Amino acid sequence: MFSQFKDLIGDVSKQLGLDQRARVQAYADSYAQIVEERVLKLTRLTTIREGVLEIEVTLAPMLMELSQYQKRTILKGLKQLHPEIRDIHFRAARKTTG
Repeated sequence: MFSQFKDLIGDVSKQLGLDQRARVQAYADSYAQIVEERVLKLTRLTTIREGVLEIEVTLAPMLMELSQYQKRTILKGLKQLHPEIRDIHFRAARKTTG
């Protein structure tokens, strides 16, 4: 009985995307330990697809710095904690209107 309930909870969680959210949160926690505070304030983890972690960056100069100079170090740290991460992509954050 418990096994069926556990399987049902797992299925519902996947359908609602909770499994994905929990993984992204775990990655976000690890990311927060790896990067400097100034980087953390200007970035946001958005999702992971096929082992590639996507990170939004709010300022263009920071996007360039992360992509060109810090990516390898950050990726190495994340891979040590989460071997399933195979790459990270930094992208410009979408501007909100309103």
